[in-house]
Amino acid sequence: MFYEYLEMVIQFGFVTMFVASFPLAPLFALLNNIFELRADATNFAVNFRRPVAEEVKNIGVWFGILEIVTKISVLVNSFVIAFTADFVPRLVYMYGYSPDGTLKGYVNNSLAYINVSDLEQHSVPSDTYKHLNYTLPYCRFKEYLKPYPPYDYSEHYLHVTLARVLFVLFFQYVVFFVKDLLAWLVPDVPKSLEEKIKRENHLRPRFANHACSNEPLRKAESVNVLKEEELIINMDNNPTSDGSKKNDEQSQAGSSENQTAPQGKKMWPSSDGLINSENGRDSGHENIELLVQDLGGRQSPYPESLFFRDGQRKIDFVLVYESSGDEDDKNAATRKIYQDNLIKHGLELEEEISLQKENLHFVKVHAPLKTLFKLAEELMIRMPVKKSDDSPDLSPKKTKRPNIYRRFSRWWESVDPFVNSSPCIPQTEKLVTATFSYSNRLSFQSKNGRLFFDTADRCRMVYRILQMTPFGSEVNDSGIVSLCDDEIFTACYPLHDGPSVQKGDHVANDRQKLRTDWSSFRRLFKYQPINAVRRYFGGRIGFYYAWLGVYIAMLVPAAFVGVLCFIYGIGSLNTFQPTKDICDKKNEKLFYMCPKCDKYCSFWSLSTSCDYAKVGHLFDNGATVFFSVFMSIWATLFLEIWKRTQVRLSYEWGVYNLIDEYEPPRPQFLLSVKDKRPNPVTDKEEPYIPSWTRFKRTLGGLGVIFFMGSVVIASIAGIVIYRATTLAALYANSNHDIRQNAKLVISFTAAIMNLVFIKILSFVYVKLAVILTNWENPRTKSEYQNALTFKMYVFEFVNTYSSLFYIAFFKSSLIIGKPTEYNRMRDSRIEGCDPSGCLIDLCIQLAVIMIGKQILGFALEFMWPSAVRAWNKWRHKPTEENKKLPQWESDYLLNPEPDFRMFYEYLEMVIQFGFVTMFVASFPLAPLFALLNNIFELRADATNFAVNFRRPVAEEVKNIGVWFGILEILTKISVLVNSFVIAFTTDFVPRLVYMYGYSPDGTLKGYINESLAYINVSDLEQHSVPNDPLKNLNYTLPYCRFKEYLEPYPPYDYSKHYLHVTLARVLFVLFFQYIVFLVKDLLAWLVPDVPKSLEVKIKRENHVARLCLRKSEVQATQETPWEPASPPYQSCESLVQPENTHC
Repeated sequence: MFYEYLEMVIQFGFVTMFVASFPLAPLFALLNNIFELRADATNFAVNFRRPVAEEVKNIGVWFGILEIVTKISVLVNSFVIAFTADFVPRLVYMYGYSPDGTLKGYVNNSLAYINVSDLEQHSVPSDTYKHLNYTLPYCRFKEYLKPYPPYDYSEHYLHVTLARVLFVLFFQYVVFFVKDLLAWLVPDVPKSLEEKIKRENHLRPRFANHACSNEPLRKAESVNVLKEEELIINMDNNPTSDGSKKNDEQSQAGSSENQTAPQGKKMWPSSDGLINSENGRDSGHENIELLVQDLGGRQSPYPESLFFRDGQRKIDFVLVYESSGDEDDKNAATRKIYQDNLIKHGLELEEEISLQKENLHFVKVHAPLKTLFKLAEELMIRMPVKKSDDSPDLSPKKTKRPNIYRRFSRWWESVDPFVNSSPCIPQTEKLVTATFSYSNRLSFQSKNGRLFFDTADRCRMVYRILQMTPFGSEVNDSGIVSLCDDEIFTACYPLHDGPSVQKGDHVANDRQKLRTDWSSFRRLFKYQPINAVRRYFGGRIGFYYAWLGVYIAMLVPAAFVGVLCFIYGIGSLNTFQPTKDICDKKNEKLFYMCPKCDKYCSFWSLSTSCDYAKVGHLFDNGATVFFSVFMSIWATLFLEIWKRTQVRLSYEWGVYNLIDEYEPPRPQFLLSVKDKRPNPVTDKEEPYIPSWTRFKRTLGGLGVIFFMGSVVIASIAGIVIYRATTLAALYANSNHDIRQNAKLVISFTAAIMNLVFIKILSFVYVKLAVILTNWENPRTKSEYQNALTFKMYVFEFVNTYSSLFYIAFFKSSLIIGKPTEYNRMRDSRIEGCDPSGCLIDLCIQLAVIMIGKQILGFALEFMWPSAVRAWNKWRHKPTEENKKLPQWESDYLLNPEPDFRMFYEYLEMVIQFGFVTMFVASFPLAPLFALLNNIFELRADATNFAVNFRRPVAEEVKNIGVWFGILEILTKISVLVNSFVIAFTTDFVPRLVYMYGYSPDGTLKGYINESLAYINVSDLEQHSVPNDPLKNLNYTLPYCRFKEYLEPYPPYDYSKHYLHVTLARVLFVLFFQYIVFLVKDLLAWLVPDVPKSLEVKIKRENHVARLCLRKSEVQATQETPWEPASPPYQSCESLVQPENTHC
């Protein structure tokens, strides 16, 4: 098969790479392959022996080779068309040299002249009349040269070469953009196949339950059925001890003491389906939920806060509602229906009245173990497998001595200063895990020795029931979100694990551990306990903080190199020749500059820009190019390291093989859509929006995005007008210091104004984006989040970076104009760059926006929630009768979990990532400021999660989702932006051209003089003639100068030097991008997404899990005794059926 693939891939190269030279190549390939297929099939079926069958899931490495060939083909075809074909020279002739805009005369124009006497000796023919019967004193050949010795390349040659390079760039940008657009529009998995896969995953638990319920299992003769207390004690295969039995007896005694509800509180409700201690329920059946070893048989330290009143059943969720004397009976009836249905579907409820407000009610929700078992099987949660004495270890045996890398890793771990030396959260050992199966439930053990399921897993499973449970007769009437939106319930949240403030030195709960080891500012320079964060808050939050931790770690070398580049700029300041020329007072008259603005600005000397030039050199120096290349490679390396970290975490957290389950429609979607059709996954009738309606709404949303983008552009235009008018006013001031610093003042004030506009427009667009997304009405929560992410990020990209793009690329003379004819906006001349360069303006703009956003963000995201929490705590001080509020009530006083919280966290960091990568050439200190901000940002956000806000609902994911794709796109854009910034915004390329093409001694001496054009004062446009020519200088000259490469006489056309510089700039862009993208792709190829060691671990875990399950499998013919009687569990998918609704 290797040779079969090789033959076709080679042919694919012919068809794609050189198709511009042979358009019939696809036809001949088609004809060949039609016959080739049948010939090879005959060989397999007739001429050869039957091969050994092999099972694979794709074509392997050949797909990667085809992708590489495809990229190479784009490059090859662009160069073939530009440099081999005559397509580009014809275009140049038609639009630049042809008198009538046609190709008439093109051949004559493309042939150069050379005197026959100037031919080299070897080229003189021995017989000049061999082909023609006449001779001429010259001959011609295809090239663009001057018609006289030394036959240098003409300006036409420069024009054609520049056009060819521009065509290569344009061709590649267009083709690669279309390729990426097609890759985005055409999903890897067809929609129909995706629905089939989801349907299969959706039906799998149902088939498994059906098989278990209809086929009696034989009881294993060699294994006794475990009782509940034996399951608890033997969780880790430890023998039952007398102490354990005693603990269990104490636990049961404690539960019996709490069977009577306290005065003023009631059990919910007294219906047939209720499971509680009053109807004979064995209160000790959930001992599996207790940490026997830690609690020593005692009740929970906070039984009144974290458990039901029996002190045994853990509170998994809290529902809050307010009642009033004139409350509509409909709300109470709806709550009653909903709570009855929760009980029917396996949950247990208990109600409390607030100690602060009598009309505030808290409904505590608990999920029994059997309900959690069934849900765990539906959600395919991976759980640790019990190991027997003869089970193999998870870690393979070491077959060789540790290599140098391992030795160094161990040594570094022992001396690593970022490791917390006295952690409150102990390190947990990686356990062998497998997908939970209810039929093999006795083969699994607790994840952490305390709860059989993590609190995050319990929270997620209970929330699934809360979200799917109906409360009315319509299919739309389901879910706690709808009830909260209708204010039937006022809040819904899982409990924190106890108070956040510890008493003394004892850390009593996981929340206090996280506050000590994670959110404390004393742990600024310590690693995060990321596994504990994931266990407490779930995978979505865990992955975000893991990504943020890797991002912060990667910012350290970036900040270090950026500071070095800045220091290099300081060190080379006094030896940099262009700066010395500007600051040399002897050159005052040599650099007699044209006015900077209309009328009120006068002639001035470039020597007055000495300080501005020095500041500019700090950022625009020889290290700028190196730093830009470094940051482009750094971004790729960061993504590659994160991919490996992401895979490792997904393996450790048991979500490596997480399957996207069927996602039910949003309640808002169900409520607002009237058309219905069968769902292809569940076969149930559900609302849907026709494709044409969705398309129209999407177009409407895009229209609003373009409108808001135009508003952003209008705000930038307003700032441009402000800069022009204010600059003229400052230059008109009689104070010399004001005139001298006017440029810096304008740059800072305009940047601050732009920051204000950014925040205002962002606030408005957030509201508008939510309204638009609600109007589009995506079907599921993930579709809703993806639609909102697209709108918000596109707008934030335009809103945040537009001013930077304007300064970087739209303040050149091509946009601003030249003294003979300036471009204007409302009669005001558009402000241009200082002769010392535009980079300092770009640096000021980026620094103000980036640092300003960080300061404002810290105030709004941390200080405000902290103040709100303190205010609520002060308003609701416990009374003398109730000195301590229960946990469910104290959590209610915290800040509610914001909508799309993680979306805004990601958005903030991704916008910052754009600052760090895209415009880093103008501000090398950007990584340093990002690092300092993120170090504090991480702990501030951690404090919000652990202290200031209610506990969020845990969500399980296996990666950071769509944000990784956005980061990859940003990384590619950053390469393009940095290449253009260096080539067209900095003076790096013009200096190189001068040094190697125009300097008499190969240095930059005389560069400033060469880069300034001359223009006669009499040729200035009328608006540019100053009212007072002697305002700044006590002399006048018949000419003035400005930064550009023009001929020194009318009509002041662009000079040959300009063509050389422009061509060098375009070539630099091409060279820069090729080098960086080559290194990026090489790194992506050299660094595998899945580390080899982790790949071995994954395979070994699957192997060990199979062995453990096989050895510890227990089969029973009836329900095991330790499982209590509980309501029949119903699949969550049945909850949306109207016929199952209790009304």
